[in-house]
Amino acid sequence: MQRKPREKLSPVIPYKKDSRLGEIYLKNQKEEREAAKKTQRHAKKKGKFASTSTAAPLSGSPPQALLTPKELIRPGQPIDAEEAKLALDTTSAAIRQLATAMQTPTSVVRQIASMLFPRGEADDPQQQDD
Repeated sequence: MQRKPREKLSPVIPYKKDSRLGEIYLKNQKEEREAAKKTQRHAKKKGKFASTSTAAPLSGSPPQALLTPKELIRPGQPIDAEEAKLALDTTSAAIRQLATAMQTPTSVVRQIASMLFPRGEADDPQQQDD
């Protein structure tokens, strides 16, 4: 029995992290929390419940990053029109996929709502407003 030769590992290339990325991340997290709170307050005013669940879908491929750290725009460098168009096309495709994926849960929620609150039997006028 022959042993396979060991693969040579390539050296790790250090990545120089942009110090602004942490600040941007924290800012985005804060904005998301504020938006979730606003949605909850708005839903409470209307007497409805708004979910802030961030559960991942059970099936399908995991989400992929649209831009890698190498593709981030750096101040003082020109923007390549082809790269910008590619990024826009990729983002548009991801948004279309998300819209398609949301059709099924939206349909299920509508069916459940129609079973819970049939249009002809609602006594409360707020339930009839759509």
